[in-house]
Amino acid sequence: MWERHTHNYLTARDCEDLRQTGRWHDGVYHIRVSTTMTRKVFCKFIQNEAWTIVQRRFDRLIEFTKPWAIYKNGFGDAHHEFWLGNEALHLLTSSAKYVLRVDLEAADGRTAFAEYTGFSIDSEKKKYALLYERFLNDSTAGDGLFYHKGLPFTTSDNYPPGPCSDVVRGGWWFGYANPCITSNLNGNFTSGLDAILGSWYPWLNWTGLAKTEMSIRRFSIAGERK
Repeated sequence: MWERHTHNYLTARDCEDLRQTGRWHDGVYHIRVSTTMTRKVFCKFIQNEAWTIVQRRFDRLIEFTKPWAIYKNGFGDAHHEFWLGNEALHLLTSSAKYVLRVDLEAADGRTAFAEYTGFSIDSEKKKYALLYERFLNDSTAGDGLFYHKGLPFTTSDNYPPGPCSDVVRGGWWFGYANPCITSNLNGNFTSGLDAILGSWYPWLNWTGLAKTEMSIRRFSIAGERK
């Protein structure tokens, strides 16, 4: 079971720092993302790996269609549904090398995952563009981010009119021409036609998802050898 209380370890910058100091209990921790920013994050410890959860959806109690400023700063509850925040993601992933893991669950209980090495989010000046080095082929969900690589993060309040504007729900790395998206984990979680707004196309086509989780794991400090 997840721990409901919050641990304070403000010298830790992510869950890997906590693991290295002997913390092994899944739960919510305070971390120091930078000298001026702290955040609550959910940490999952699996064998010798520490995963920092940056997005989670499962009960539809949080509305994910929010403006740019809210996505920049983050929202929700780290115990439940939340988005860590684009600025925190940028600060974390620009200071070290990270693996991104995407965990998906369908309405019928089936699960799948995708992993990406060298994951990072660019600065706000570059509109928090999505970057990664390589998709890992042993992933079972397929590569739902291949179309989105290098694209800027957009929300409905800063997306220009065009052929893709009708699929902009939530905040994501939306394209500007068809197919517009091959995934959108922050869109509407529905079935049928609207499932295109909350989906991972390589796994379930446009069938809606029941649960999603995005987590990152540090594997080297920037400038150090892997």
